[in-house]
Amino acid sequence: MNMRTMLRLALLLAGIGIGLWHLKLGVRAGFVARNDEPLSFWIALLTGPFSTLPASITSFFRPVIGGTWLCCGALICYVAAMTALGLKGNLDDSIWTFIRYSVPMLALGLAAFIMARLSKTGFSGVGNMNGEK
Repeated sequence: MNMRTMLRLALLLAGIGIGLWHLKLGVRAGFVARNDEPLSFWIALLTGPFSTLPASITSFFRPVIGGTWLCCGALICYVAAMTALGLKGNLDDSIWTFIRYSVPMLALGLAAFIMARLSKTGFSGVGNMNGEK
């Protein structure tokens, strides 16, 4: 098994783990939601926790598409969540949303972009102990 395959599998396993965690958080939030939740709440759920798992699996096969999906989803989720909180939202809710949803998605998206870049350069010098290319 070469280095590229190992890194891709590690990224896939991390994405599945984070995706399942996000799915659990999203399902909980969906079940406790009231009838009068704003549209931005549902947009935040769909672009954030509910899209992490499919975007992570997509990034295994198409890293640029999956990475774009993860990064854009993280940003849209955060903006929609802040809109749902409204002007009365406090800093704790903002930080909680950013750390729980946006940071893991951004990290997975950036890792997918790095994988795509390393695939194009052929992993030259990665894992080579002798310094040969």
